[in-house]
Amino acid sequence: MSQQFREYEQKVRKASFVLCPSCYWCATYFATVDDKFPECPVCRSVVIDSIPISESEFYHVNITGNGNVELRFRRGA
Repeated sequence: MSQQFREYEQKVRKASFVLCPSCYWCATYFATVDDKFPECPVCRSVVIDSIPISESEFYHVNITGNGNVELRFRRGA
C-alpha cells in the first residue's frame, strides 16, 4: 500500500450515497468529516440528498427498463 493511499485513507471518514432529486444522478461519495457534496455534476443543483453508509454496509442500484430506480442497502459479512 502506497504512502499516498494511506494518507488518503486516514482523511476519509465516511462514505455516503448521494442522489440529486432534480435529475436523479447518483454516486458513492467519500468525504472527510463534515464535508458536503458541493453540487450535482449533471444539472448543477446544489440540493443533494445524502444517505450515510457504514463500513459494513453496501448498496445495489437497479434501474429498470421503464426508468424506475430501486436501491437495496445491506450489511456485509
